[in-house]
Amino acid sequence: DARAVADARRNLHDDPQVRLLHGPVQRLLEEEDDPRPVDVVVLDPPRTGARAGVVRAVVARRPRAVAYVACDPAALARDVAVFAEEGYVLAGLRGFDLFPSTHHLEAVARLVPRADPR
Repeated sequence: DARAVADARRNLHDDPQVRLLHGPVQRLLEEEDDPRPVDVVVLDPPRTGARAGVVRAVVARRPRAVAYVACDPAALARDVAVFAEEGYVLAGLRGFDLFPSTHHLEAVARLVPRADPR
């Protein structure tokens, strides 16, 4: 969202570790000319989920952890399965009732690389 990026620029303008990009996430990650690993990814996809292409593009950056904010448990489950195929495990999951008296539940999942058994 362009407004969210503008707000983030205003709030983070003096932080040299932050780069803000606006556009479709999968395209931006795949076209990125700076493929350095990242420490943590906060992923807050739409109700349909991040989908396999975005998950694989995130995993390609080798983050130490991914915080996945989900508003649909089925989409979260599908994406967690893709993370698992790519070597990440679900290390934590917490639900938040942000919309009382409705069926909506927000969830935050923490995904980390699978420990190397060697």
